Amino acid sequence: MADGSLPDILVDNDNSNNVQQIGSWKRNSDSKNSYASSWFESDETETGFKAIKFILSFPKANKYKVYTYVPKIANASSTLAANIFDGKKIKKVTINQREIKVEGQTSGEWAYLGEYNFVQGSKGYVEITNLNADGTVIADAVLFVPVRM
Repeated sequence: MADGSLPDILVDNDNSNNVQQIGSWKRNSDSKNSYASSWFESDETETGFKAIKFILSFPKANKYKVYTYVPKIANASSTLAANIFDGKKIKKVTINQREIKVEGQTSGEWAYLGEYNFVQGSKGYVEITNLNADGTVIADAVLFVPVRM
């Protein structure tokens, strides 16, 4: 950016260079409810560990606020499990999706996953998993917002 600050970084599920699929996920083209034009989904009837990894190589060490886009859909899992790797350690986060309030004219909302110090050059990631899912799990987009220091 012109002022030297770091830009926000968005990784959508369709960014194939930055997304890794673990297990079998269905790509759902739903431009009305998704962040862009699609998302990956997995339901609780499918067994085995599954994850969608949103991976970044950070150009500069910095603290980022991390969010994931959560569309409000019927039969969604009541919880969302995520693993965040900052280049040094993994932090496990669980979100109660019933507490997410959709505001405005969208059909989803950005869910806050916390603040993390990402290491320069690391392959940091946010991994959305089906751990303890009791409904459909959606992996749509992840947003990294740099904390201005």
